Amino acid sequence: CRDRHCTGVEAMAEANLERERKRVEAVEQRAEELHYNGFLLAMAEDLGERMLKAFETPTSIPYGTVNLRHGIPPGETVVSSLAGAGSLSLEFTMLSELTGRPEFGEKAQAAAIALYNRRTTLGLLGKHVNIVNGKWTETVSGIGSNADSFFEYLAKMYLLFGDEAWWWRFLDTYDAINLQLR
Repeated sequence: CRDRHCTGVEAMAEANLERERKRVEAVEQRAEELHYNGFLLAMAEDLGERMLKAFETPTSIPYGTVNLRHGIPPGETVVSSLAGAGSLSLEFTMLSELTGRPEFGEKAQAAAIALYNRRTTLGLLGKHVNIVNGKWTETVSGIGSNADSFFEYLAKMYLLFGDEAWWWRFLDTYDAINLQLR
């Protein structure tokens, strides 16, 4: 709630973040006690490398499926959900932080921003998008399935990494949704 009045949502989000920080600290402490050698990070980095192929699209919005051995399956649909395509930013940015390889976070953040930039004149987002031309294939907007985690990740990116642009994106979409609720 930096430089703004805290709403109930913001206060709850900050409390959740503090709980998460404490959990991470406990896990890190336990890992040190067990003499963890980093093998899971190496596996995550390998997985991230394999998943980067999904982001190779004209819009930066990823395919919904990637075969971890062969890349994008032949005939894979060019339609991705808002939630599926827009909720990789947190994990991929953390992978970048942990590995020192910015390409993971850059790709996932570019996808989330590409989706955010496709808001309607009402400030809303559809639920499914064509990853080649960037047009919404399902223009119905909502906060339920196929959309919910996109909005969640906008707030979490700010809370975890402190970049206020993510918070403003969250507030823009939150305000638009509240304005249009029926």
